[in-house]
Amino acid sequence: METILRKLRRSNKKEEHIEEIDAIDEESWAQAKTLDFEDDSYNYKSNTKYKKNNNKIEKREDIPEDIYLENDELENSNNNINENYYINSISLLNEYLHNVSTDITKEYYIKKGNKYYNKYQNGNTNRGEYAQKMFDKCVCETKEYSEIDNEMNMLEEASIERIKIKKLNKKRQQVKEVLEEDDDIDEGEDYEIEDYEIEEVENNDYKYIEDTIELYDKENDEIFEQNQTDNNNNENLVENKEEIVNEAEEDEKYVEEKLDIYTNEQIDNEVEIAHIKGKGRCMFTRKELNPGNIIFIEKPLLIIIPSLNETLWEILNNLNNEQPFELPLRWHYAALCTITMLNDDDFNACIDKWIPEPDKDPDDDVFNVLDKVCDIKTTKSGGKYYYYKNKLIDPNIYDRIIQVWHYNAFGHHTDSEGLVLYNRISMLAHSCNSTACWHYGENDSFVLRARVKLNVGDELTISYLGDDDLYKSSNIRREKLTNWLFVCMCNRCSNPVDYSRGFKCATCGIGTFFIKSEYNCETPIITKCNICLSEITESTALEYIEYENSYIERLEETNKNDLADALAVYIQAEKIFTQHWVMYQLYTILFEGYRDSCEWGKAIYYQMQRIRYAIEVIPRANYVLAWLYEELGEAHANSINTGILATEDDYKITYEEKKRICSFFLRSIHLLEILCGYSHDYLKDSLNKYYRIEGLTATDALQTDE
Repeated sequence: METILRKLRRSNKKEEHIEEIDAIDEESWAQAKTLDFEDDSYNYKSNTKYKKNNNKIEKREDIPEDIYLENDELENSNNNINENYYINSISLLNEYLHNVSTDITKEYYIKKGNKYYNKYQNGNTNRGEYAQKMFDKCVCETKEYSEIDNEMNMLEEASIERIKIKKLNKKRQQVKEVLEEDDDIDEGEDYEIEDYEIEEVENNDYKYIEDTIELYDKENDEIFEQNQTDNNNNENLVENKEEIVNEAEEDEKYVEEKLDIYTNEQIDNEVEIAHIKGKGRCMFTRKELNPGNIIFIEKPLLIIIPSLNETLWEILNNLNNEQPFELPLRWHYAALCTITMLNDDDFNACIDKWIPEPDKDPDDDVFNVLDKVCDIKTTKSGGKYYYYKNKLIDPNIYDRIIQVWHYNAFGHHTDSEGLVLYNRISMLAHSCNSTACWHYGENDSFVLRARVKLNVGDELTISYLGDDDLYKSSNIRREKLTNWLFVCMCNRCSNPVDYSRGFKCATCGIGTFFIKSEYNCETPIITKCNICLSEITESTALEYIEYENSYIERLEETNKNDLADALAVYIQAEKIFTQHWVMYQLYTILFEGYRDSCEWGKAIYYQMQRIRYAIEVIPRANYVLAWLYEELGEAHANSINTGILATEDDYKITYEEKKRICSFFLRSIHLLEILCGYSHDYLKDSLNKYYRIEGLTATDALQTDE
């Protein structure tokens, strides 16, 4: 998922003052069971206004005044001056002022005549935020710069005066001790210290202080230069790292997803085939997989299309016209091509496929085709040998191959008469809520992907049904799966609640109850109403099922070209059904009808109903849901101007419209990346539409700072 997000972020960086578009977390969203639509289709408005309480949400930050009030003994003006506090304050200020270039330090060093100031000023333009934050601790936000200068000068003068007095007192004490020891001095005679001695002490004191400051400046200079070097190195490392990341992202932008064919050995390293009682051979993953991860890519054993052997196809068509085959013509065509075109390894892999009746005798249809297509050699005992293109064809093998293609092949995605047969892929079991998804790669290769997060040992399943059929009720799905001669027991079909078969509760008028018909029981399973918890009787449930059958028949006569008729059916059906696949079919008919007639408001409403139903029934990623979101984005864009997606002209739309439309395309993109990867044309189509809307001018958007 990260690939698409990075592409979108890079796209946003290329334009100045671009608005941010909300994106969703695909890996967690794809499995969510709720949907939050950004606009109210009923246009309900609330007149209630709520006042924002800034006091509750405002983050409390310490300011220098608070720090001083808590820790400063000088807050009380009646306290005596604390000598250690002043001396430490001078050192702290000197340290911070040496590390931060500001007007305060400039004025201070001009007064002091510090010769190192220019060096600090020139070399301190790239200092980090740390020094600024430390400086802010000493500089109160509510004080003027001049006040801080005065405080600083007062601190220095007080400390210098204190040192002078301290040393002078020490000198007086030394002189006094000498006088007391001198017997020649009279006891009552006062001894006065000459002015020149005081001046000498003062000069020595000033010299001592200047030497101390100079030494401290020198040490700070060395520390600053070292820190500056370290900062430059760190900045270079960060810049290099950013350049590497940017280069990697730029390179990734032009890299297509690799879809190389896996060998049989590589496939066996990814998955394991095991026999499960009651199911047959099933496939399990050997590795942990995330949604969208490629499991493996397999080439076809054989692709059957009419152009593969046009002569044989024409012969079989003529025979079928003379006397119709019991089986579809393409099954016979596939069997003959398999026998004559596959090598021994692929032929053995084909014969090894599961079939429901491995020991049954060949049908008359088989001999009818062989008699007319093959060369026949008869033995003296009356036995027949069939040869086609100099290959001996055993009728039993021929019938088996027909079954293999019937129960294991996929329809060709570009030729309605075509079939495709794979080796390992044919061992995947069916589920109406599959754990894997797939799409075609180059040359009809089968790309198998994880649909959900899978752990080692989890079963890999796909759906034998189309996505549209998966939205129907379990009884309909099971009926369609009888073509594969099994009863589906997946978690959806075995669930006692069929979420695609909801009816409106007659008691409360707004609730839903669900009915499920089991394949081995005539008594339906009925749930309570989800609102009032009322229950219906079995006889009432059977009446609802009769109504359901009548509407299913009515759907066959309803189409988008007669909107009045479709709307009349919908109004009546709404009285009986709620979350029901019949309603989904009616939503689809009405959406397509209003879309084709350019009634975009109504089309958007019914499309939103389709999406609501789809998410409630199958929350996992699937192609239907991805295209529903893409169609919804298109409808919103066309409701503004039908030329937005059809032309490259610039259109002005509101920020909310832009955000809403882009969000629908983004959801489609995230789903398609799980289903078919970021290089597939399906995803690129949605991505181009997203870029188209995202590049339009928003009339009322707030510009973001770069």
